[in-house]
Amino acid sequence: MDASRENITPNATNNICVVHSSLDVLKECKSFVGDDVPVLSQGIRKSKLPNDDVSSTVTFFLSDWCNVHPSQYNYAEMDPWLNVLSEEE
Repeated sequence: MDASRENITPNATNNICVVHSSLDVLKECKSFVGDDVPVLSQGIRKSKLPNDDVSSTVTFFLSDWCNVHPSQYNYAEMDPWLNVLSEEE
C-alpha cells in the first residue's frame, strides 16, 4: 500500500476551498475538476474531483473584499462552478 494513502479513512470526505481575488485564476482552477456540473449543497456549489476514491469536493470562491470589478462579480454569480465570498462570511 502506498504510504501516502495509509492514513485515509475509507468513505472519508475531503473539502477543499479555493479563495482568490482573481477571476482569471479561478477560471484556470476549474479545469482541475473536469466538466461535471457542481452540486448545490447548503447554498454553495461544490465540485467533485475526477478519479478520486476519497470523495473530495472543491469549492471555488471569488473574494469580493478585494475591489472586484462588478462585471467579475456578476460573472462569478452566474458561473455554476464559482461562489462569491463576502467579508461577512
